[in-house]
Amino acid sequence: MSLRRHIFSYSAANMVNAALPFLLLPLLTSYLSPGDYGKLSLVQLLMSLSFPFILLNIHSLFVLEYSKLSPAEFGRFVSSMVWIPLGAFAFLELLFILFHSPLSAAFKIPSEWVLCVPLFALMQSIPTMLPVIFQAKKEPLNYAKFKISLTLANFAFTLVFIVSLGMGWEGRILGIAAAYALFSLIGLAVLRSLGYLELYVSRDTLKEALRFGIPLLPHTLAGILLAMSDKLFLANMMGVHEVGLYSVAFQVAGGILIVMTSVNQAWMPHLYEQLNASPSAGTKILIVGQTYKVALGMAAFTLVFIALVPLVYRFFIGENYQGGVVLSQVLSVAFLLQGFYFIVTNYIFYVKKTYLLSIVTTLSLLLLWGLNYFFILRYGVIGSAYALVCGYGTIFILGWILAHRLYPMPWIFWRNHERHI
Repeated sequence: MSLRRHIFSYSAANMVNAALPFLLLPLLTSYLSPGDYGKLSLVQLLMSLSFPFILLNIHSLFVLEYSKLSPAEFGRFVSSMVWIPLGAFAFLELLFILFHSPLSAAFKIPSEWVLCVPLFALMQSIPTMLPVIFQAKKEPLNYAKFKISLTLANFAFTLVFIVSLGMGWEGRILGIAAAYALFSLIGLAVLRSLGYLELYVSRDTLKEALRFGIPLLPHTLAGILLAMSDKLFLANMMGVHEVGLYSVAFQVAGGILIVMTSVNQAWMPHLYEQLNASPSAGTKILIVGQTYKVALGMAAFTLVFIALVPLVYRFFIGENYQGGVVLSQVLSVAFLLQGFYFIVTNYIFYVKKTYLLSIVTTLSLLLLWGLNYFFILRYGVIGSAYALVCGYGTIFILGWILAHRLYPMPWIFWRNHERHI
């Protein structure tokens, strides 16, 4: 399958997958007040921050290693990796038991929900790993079937808990947990059928995974905080009502992020195959040229999306949230910059210098925190969106510079082409 067809396949799957939770927005904005939506968003933020400690970024290795290993070796590789989330969960749950009170105060959520978060994060590990394996195997159809089925279950459980049982924002969390619990069992069965779930543990594989994943934790956490710490600033500086408005705008703009992620999912295996073949100077120029075409496509899609945001709000979003149109448009620009960042950092993952990404994201995060504070004071809730644009712009530029130093590419390819000739 060609790169264009891969991009289309992943984009179609992810857009359908994203459309289903988007259909929840009219429901959630009708049944939940902005304050309740703010509480929901803060619980989801804690879940997002907890998940990297459970999975430890090991799923990123599947795409990187698949083309290097034989089918039998890859099966043993996956079988060893599956055990890592269980050990990480036990450690994280202990920490949450010890510190549930300060976590509850910081995130403005009940302490009993804090204690459930590590378990919810564990439930997401297998459903996160399996689609990446399909991605590594270049099976976008299986990728799509699993992801869309998971989202349908998520949608159905949420309807039952919120509409039928009237459980409010708590019902949305329970709907997510129920869907992931079900698909954890399905995912384990699929891994077993593929021969990727055996009673086999390789210490060398575990060490390799931990050496790769643990240094990446600060980068991953900083990336999450880049995207979501604005909600903590808003919760503590303005209140959960503003968090609710911002979160809905964030989710609407998330359509951009879905496309950016889909493009990179298709591009990454294609890029790594070419890099593993030790590309010539001419081939590198072709890779860079293709990269620029993809980036232009991303930018064009974002401009069209921004123009359509007012219509999305008019027809899909509840009346109490209509003030978020401009918020969503500004956040769309931030997600475009994040998409550019995805493309350039593939080279850093390739050379396995992930610890350097932690430095980049941490510096960008510190900048974002400072901008969030001053921009919210000056501009109110939209100040967080301005800060996010600056944060992702910074991380993209720094990531591009770092990627070029670690794996030089002819980014100014017309000059390099003249030298090559």
